[in-house]
Amino acid sequence: PDQMLLAGRDCDGCTECCSALSIDAPTLTKPNGITCPHLCGPGCAIYDMRPKVCREWHCAWRMSDTLGEEWRPDRSGIIVEIIDEDLPEGYRLPGLRFTLLRSISDALWPPFVDLVTKAIAIRQPVYLCLVGPPGTLPAKSFLNVQAFNDAVDADDRGAIERCLKRAGQCLEMHHWQRKSA
Repeated sequence: PDQMLLAGRDCDGCTECCSALSIDAPTLTKPNGITCPHLCGPGCAIYDMRPKVCREWHCAWRMSDTLGEEWRPDRSGIIVEIIDEDLPEGYRLPGLRFTLLRSISDALWPPFVDLVTKAIAIRQPVYLCLVGPPGTLPAKSFLNVQAFNDAVDADDRGAIERCLKRAGQCLEMHHWQRKSA
């Protein structure tokens, strides 16, 4: 909801979600990796009439003051989402979903490593996603696995980075599944 947005944090030309993410609403269906047909220049051509799903969705950069300016999706290449659905039983709410927009190497960006480490340390559920070819479901990896938990608990930065690199490599090897209609 809009009341959760930070003052002074607006999209201001960032349109990564309009291209990278899928939209499945009664008035607008768009696969991931395809630019929304209503995107023009610096923003949405139907902004005042945009679908409810677009009005209600905001990336975490717009809501969390722990994410500095460098985390804006068009700068970082990462869309951060705060999620409260499809979470494994026994994990704290909310979860975090990180969608890499450019490369798995972005998963080794030090601020990213730090944030994932902090989230896993408090046992917050964390997903790493990679957008695939247009019309496919994104590849998704749950990071709260034993090896990652052990690396975080041991405060072993090298092991944490190896876990992230391995997760990214697994995402790159994903067999992309077409999204069903």
